Amino acid sequence: MEDGEAGLLGGVFLLSMCVAAIGFAIAVFIIVGLWKMFVKAGQPGWAALVPVYNLYILVQILGLPMQWFYYPVILTVVGSILPFIAFFTGLATLVLSFFTIRQILRTYGQNDDAINVVVSLFLPFVMTYRLGFGNALYKGPQSAADLPTLPWIDSATNQNAANTPPPATGSYIPTLSSTQANEQPLVGDQPVNTPPVTGGPSDASADMGSLPQMGNNKDQQQ
Repeated sequence: MEDGEAGLLGGVFLLSMCVAAIGFAIAVFIIVGLWKMFVKAGQPGWAALVPVYNLYILVQILGLPMQWFYYPVILTVVGSILPFIAFFTGLATLVLSFFTIRQILRTYGQNDDAINVVVSLFLPFVMTYRLGFGNALYKGPQSAADLPTLPWIDSATNQNAANTPPPATGSYIPTLSSTQANEQPLVGDQPVNTPPVTGGPSDASADMGSLPQMGNNKDQQQ
């Protein structure tokens, strides 16, 4: 009986090691293929090694809105914290992955029909290796008009900002009306008569003409 239990435990351990080895090999294929895909798109290949940053770079390569980066991260975190809704978060992540893979195939000039997308979804290591080491070329961000629109708080903020009238610019400078300008200043209850301001080029020349000419007077005395 003990020999049977030992053999069973040994078989389970061996199976676990095989599954881990297969998973490790798949991860290596995905990372290596993703590295080459990033290089083809002009991005650093080492970004494929960083778990969250590689998704950010992929969204940038595909030209998708940042919601396509936020949603998978949020769904993964929520599914890890709340296991009782992990099924629903996993299903939502699967749907997002379907559209993301279809956009990847378009961006690298591949056929994006449903069969090809489903095969790439369940065999991602084949897709990344084929796109990275195959003849696929990076075509740049393609049209994403048929992708579902993911709501986000930034979109509502931008919409509200667009509907809000711009604030008034400049500063208020008070002006006097013609009536206020002609009014005389008051001291107590009595108006103060202010003499008109005179002067200017004509008045100055008149004053200069009224000055005695010292040189002519001296000549007359001589």
